[in-house]
Parts: sequence; C-alpha cells; structure tokens
Amino acid sequence: MRRATLSLLLVITLLDLLGVGLLIPVIPYLVKQFSDNAAVAGVLSATYALLQFLATPVLGALSDRVGRRPVLIVSLIGSAIGYIIFGLAGALWMLFVGRAIDGITGGNISTAYAYAADVSTPAERGKTFGMMGAAMGLGFIIGPGIGGWLASYDYHYPAFAAAGAALLSAAWGFFVLPESLTPERREKGPIQLSMLNPLRTVSGKFVAGAFLPVMLAVVAVSFTQASMYGVFAFWTYDMLRWGPSEVSYILVMAGIIGVVVQGGLVRVLSKKIGDRATLALGLLTLGLACAVLGFSTQAWMLYACLAVWSIGGGLAGASSTAMVSKLAGVQEQGQAMGVSQALAGLMRIAGPLWGGFAYDHLGAAVQYLVPGTLTLLVFVMLLPGWRR
Repeated sequence: MRRATLSLLLVITLLDLLGVGLLIPVIPYLVKQFSDNAAVAGVLSATYALLQFLATPVLGALSDRVGRRPVLIVSLIGSAIGYIIFGLAGALWMLFVGRAIDGITGGNISTAYAYAADVSTPAERGKTFGMMGAAMGLGFIIGPGIGGWLASYDYHYPAFAAAGAALLSAAWGFFVLPESLTPERREKGPIQLSMLNPLRTVSGKFVAGAFLPVMLAVVAVSFTQASMYGVFAFWTYDMLRWGPSEVSYILVMAGIIGVVVQGGLVRVLSKKIGDRATLALGLLTLGLACAVLGFSTQAWMLYACLAVWSIGGGLAGASSTAMVSKLAGVQEQGQAMGVSQALAGLMRIAGPLWGGFAYDHLGAAVQYLVPGTLTLLVFVMLLPGWRR
C-alpha cells in the first residue's frame, strides 16, 4: 500500500515540476514584450522565489493540521490559476500577478516531502527522498524541452500547458491519492506566528563551526545558479539572437548532466575521496565555469561552459547536502536541512536581483564573474582538512 501511494505521489511531483520547467525558457521572452530591462525579469523571478519562501512554512503548518492531501490539491489548483493568468498576460503587471500566485502555492513541495515521510519508514526515508528528487529532476529536464518547443508556436502556450499539468496533478490527487496524515497524528493547537517565520532556523550552531563552510557552499551554489538562470535568455538573445528553442536545448543538456552527476558520479567520488573533497572539487569546477561563462561569445563556448557548470553544480549540490546530514546529529536532521533550505531560498531571491541589475549596468562578464569568484572563495575555505 505504501509503495502504491508513493508511486502516486511521485507522479504528482513530476507533473508539478514539469509545469515549473515548462516556463523556464520562455519567461524572459514574455518579459521582453513589455520591457527590455533584464532587471525586470530578475525582479519577476525574485518575486516568485520570495513568496514561495514566505508561503512554505504556512503551507507546512496547515498540512500538519488539516492533512497533506487538501493542501496539495488546493495549492496545485492555485498554481494552475497563476499559470493561466501568466499565459493571458497583456501587460507586465499580469505577469507579476501570475508569478505571485504561483509563488504562494509553489511552497507545496515541502508538503509533498512531508507526505513522503508519512508513508515511509525511517529506514526507507532516504531512498524515498531520493526518488522525490529524481522526479523533480526529471520534470526540470522534460519541462524546458517541451516549453521551448511550444514557444516556437506561441510564447503563451507553455503557460497553458503548465496549467494543464497542474490541473492534472490536482485531479490525480483528488480522485486517487489517499490522505497520509491520520486525524490522531495531526497538530491540534493554533498556528503560532513564530512558526511562520522562514528564518527562524537560520541561527545557532548550524551556521557556525564545522557547519559554516558547508552552509556557505550552499549559499554559493544557490546564488550562482539563481543569478544565471534569471537572465540567461536575455544575454543569449542579445548576443546570438537565440529564441526559447535554443535556450531549451542547452537547459535540457545541463539538466541531464546534473542528474547523471548526482545519480552516479557523486556516489563514486564520495567513496574514493570523501564528501568534503567532492564538495571542494564541485565548488572549484562550478566557480571556474561561472567565472569564464560571461566571456563566452559563441554557442559552442556556452555549451562547454554549461556542461562544466552542471558537473560542478551537481557535485557541490549533492555533496553539500550529504555533509549537512552527516554533521547534524540523529535528532537534528530536520533542523539542519531546514537551515540549508532556508539559505538556498534566500539565494533564489537575491540571485535574480543581482543577475538582472548586473547584466543591465555592468555586463555579462561581471554578472557571472562575481558569483564565480565567491564560489572559489568558499572552495578555498574548504581546503584546510579537505581529506576529512
């Protein structure tokens, strides 16, 4: 029964993230219909990330009290509404309204993980979360490819396809998915305001001592990736006149490499050289690729840099998560992962803002050089005791 329920949840997660991926290659081109400033696209991405960051603990607290299933279904319907508004946008403010609604309801990933934890034994939980991550990764690989193809017919089609994927997920959840949190296991007390603060965990020992360089690695990787994707299409259009299709091809390539690295190469390297050295290698690779990316002038250079970028990001992302888990005690896994996710969420807000501002006023070279340099500085911090 647990296996069947988990399979249903994986399908919902895949469709949910497929909808997110569909919009990735087309958002900047929709923005360009109303504004030529990359900063506007950066603010749009940051708006989505900010509201998702603020809504995640709210949806989590609600799911603890009313159950996972209704929160998942309602939030998926909300995402569909946001996608439809985004697809119908005839003005810039409608793009922001659509992304804002989707940001608020996009915090349901934490609820999906809570559902997965409900239907898994403690021994199975790591494997279950890995399967959830794989479903999300698959959505991010397939989504941009389909989105780029649909955008070749009309820039608005990917948004409507994303709405369809969200509604299909909601229908699947309504008619097929059972509730995982029985009434006797639900929280009974009122929701305290302190519980809704997404920054409440970012303090204490999890951002000091042995945790400090690892959490800084989380910050560097998240900031580097967020600052790139927000305005990448602006840059490639200005430099190479790429459209959504060309952008989707390179994003699909990057996604496939990332999944292969996280699913296989990380495991091999961690056994041979350890998590810390694997993290350091990932940061070095990612930092160099990011620093060089802004000086690329031809398509083959972009493909080469993004391939190396994806290898470094995959190594650093997976190994930093593994290190956070190992450094935390048995009873502190949730707290440590919460700090890690909160820091990553903050960088998904700051990254697009930096990317848009830097591209408009400083140029692509500086835009990518700065996060690349920061990543390399964290790599240097990890060098002492790298064999541990």
